[in-house]
Amino acid sequence: SYDWDVEIFELFADFQYRDLLFFRAGKQTVQWGVGYFFSPGDVLSLVSIDPENPEAEREGPVAFKTHFPFGAHNSYLYLVANDVEKPSEIAAAPKVEVLMGNYELGIGAFYQKNLAPKGTLTLTGPLWELDLFGEAMIQWGSDSAPIEDRLLFSATAGCAYFDPIWDITVVSQYLFDDQAGAGQHSLAAGVSWFELLDSRFTLSVLYLANLSDGSGVIMPDITWAPIDQLSITTGPQIGYGSGGDQYGPGSLAWVITVSAGGPF
Repeated sequence: SYDWDVEIFELFADFQYRDLLFFRAGKQTVQWGVGYFFSPGDVLSLVSIDPENPEAEREGPVAFKTHFPFGAHNSYLYLVANDVEKPSEIAAAPKVEVLMGNYELGIGAFYQKNLAPKGTLTLTGPLWELDLFGEAMIQWGSDSAPIEDRLLFSATAGCAYFDPIWDITVVSQYLFDDQAGAGQHSLAAGVSWFELLDSRFTLSVLYLANLSDGSGVIMPDITWAPIDQLSITTGPQIGYGSGGDQYGPGSLAWVITVSAGGPF
């Protein structure tokens, strides 16, 4: 006998009313946040960003989305029905995105029975050659952790730079997360050199740090893509810190990853 494990990330239908209102019903990917390594404002995705693989596809909820564009701005209303047993458990999540010159401001909210109500704020825009991004999330109480009912605050800010001549990308991001009670400060930074010297190799370095407990990990690696749908990545993972820390104790490991995907 065989056991099948099938994951469906998206299965939805789109329709519209007189080019004024646009609707999407079904399981859909929703990206409310604007962060690269961390995204506390993305309250609709079912899984958080993995900082070690920030571009991995993430599963979204079963929802009904209404989109109303007005001028250069957008407003949304999500009715989220993931794992609900009765209509009173359906979550409501409105959001508005306002374009202000070269910057875009997003304001959202999330409410579901028996979960902590949340409010989100996002901001993106350029500064010289940099792409800036930031987001914040406030909530009253916690969804799962044993934290007394009080206002919790999480925020992140970062920047990205891309050199089109050398095909080099640099991203750095800071996170403050109040979910741990006393608050936790984290930092992530990554540098990638794609198509190294016009080859099929990519050279990358990723650094993750918990600034609160003083631990971290450095992950340099090289990726070879012999064909468009196949890649092989290898490199060391060098951790530092003490026992009980997020990335501690100090360790050294070598990792090899083979990835395949896309149409053949």
